[in-house]
Amino acid sequence: EGDPADRIGHDVFETVVPDDRPRARAAFQRILEAPDEIGTALVRVRDRTGGMRTMEIRARNRLSDPIVEGVIVNARDVTETVEALRRLEVSEQRYRSLFQYNPDAVVSFSRTGRFTSVNAAVEGITGYTPAELLGRSYAPLMAPDRLAEAEARFRRALEGEPQNYDSALVHKNGARVELNVTKFPIVVKGRGRGVFAVGKDVTEM
Repeated sequence: EGDPADRIGHDVFETVVPDDRPRARAAFQRILEAPDEIGTALVRVRDRTGGMRTMEIRARNRLSDPIVEGVIVNARDVTETVEALRRLEVSEQRYRSLFQYNPDAVVSFSRTGRFTSVNAAVEGITGYTPAELLGRSYAPLMAPDRLAEAEARFRRALEGEPQNYDSALVHKNGARVELNVTKFPIVVKGRGRGVFAVGKDVTEM
C-alpha cells in the first residue's frame, strides 16, 4: 500500500511481524547462499493500517547477474486463502471430535450402502469392530423385520431427504438392539455421494 518509493532504504524485515522475523531472515540467508536458486516462505507482515497480512514470498538470488546484482523478490497476498484453510481446519477438528467422541453410533455409507467410516461407539452398539464393518453392507446387520424400511429410508436420504425413524439391528452376539436412526445425505457439488447416519441405542427405553 502507498507509494513504493517510501520503502526505499528501509530494512525489508521491518514490516515482518516479530515472531516471523527469525524465520524470514533464515530463509533470506539460505537464498544468499544458493546462487540462482528460488526459495519460498510464508510470512506475516503489518500493512500501513496496522493490520496483519500473510504473504507468500518467492525470492531468487541474482547477485551474480551483472545487471541485477541483487535478490529478486515477488510477494503475493494469500491472507484470505490462509484464513479459509484455517477455518476449514477448525471445522474439520470439530467434525472429528463430534464423530469420534459421540456416544451414539456415527457412520457414513457409500451410495451402495457400504460402511465408509465408523466411530468408536459403533462397536459397543453392534459388537463389530471398525475393521469388520468397513467396506461391508449394512443390510446383514439389520433385524429382518426392519430391513425393508431401512433400505427405503436409505434411498430417500441418498436422494436428499433427511430421515428419522425407529429401527433395529442384530448384535454380533445375536441380541436385538433397538435404534433411533437419523440419516441425511452426503452432498458434494450438488450430487448425493453417500449417506451419514447416527444411531442411538434405545433398547432400554
